[in-house]
Amino acid sequence: MKKNSFFLISAVVPITDETFSLKKTVLTLINENDKYLKEIIIVASKKITTINSLKEAKRLKLRYKKKIQIIFQKKPFFGGAMIDGFSRMKGTHLLMIASDLETHPKEVKKMIKELKKNDEVIIGASRWLKRGGFEGYNNIKFILNFFFQLFFKILFFSNLTDFTYGFRIFPKKIIKKYNWKELKHPLCLEMILRPIKDGYKSKEIPVKWKGRLEGVSKNPFFSNFKYFFVGIKIKFSLY
Repeated sequence: MKKNSFFLISAVVPITDETFSLKKTVLTLINENDKYLKEIIIVASKKITTINSLKEAKRLKLRYKKKIQIIFQKKPFFGGAMIDGFSRMKGTHLLMIASDLETHPKEVKKMIKELKKNDEVIIGASRWLKRGGFEGYNNIKFILNFFFQLFFKILFFSNLTDFTYGFRIFPKKIIKKYNWKELKHPLCLEMILRPIKDGYKSKEIPVKWKGRLEGVSKNPFFSNFKYFFVGIKIKFSLY
């Protein structure tokens, strides 16, 4: 695509136990970005999505019949839900976003503003840029996160600052090029490292991260260390 060409975004939104956070995410995406929004793909799990969360998704589907679809994931875990969502996208670009407001939908219009300048690049959100930041983040995770980003920055000779935050817009051609491997949260890392290793460009905007107000994180603390191994596998083409 050329710069400033027309694009439509498919947003993939996995759900587990979110209700009002899911509603705010969906309403904000539609109210602020409807012109550029092809669809919202809500991905539920028959095993772990709560009844109340699924009810909220169905209410939103009734309200926005043409804009929302609900699917049930076949692959397990967060990464599997995302990958199953990717397979159903009809837009020219993919928005990777959560339903817990830790990837706040208010930031999407800023990401789209950057996408308008060049819709061939990956638009990412960074908590580590100036005017970004963290609110209510675990102190130990904060320190680890800092060293994660530094490690990947050096390993891949990159100018990016946030490799592990799963809040990005991708051109469809990048999504469809790869056979994504990671079924848990390190998919967020895989999805930026494999493209930049192959020469695709990425641009970041600063965002402030704030912890969820409902539900429980499905990303256990010690699972964060797997990011190192995923990065090394990608660097040395071990996939």
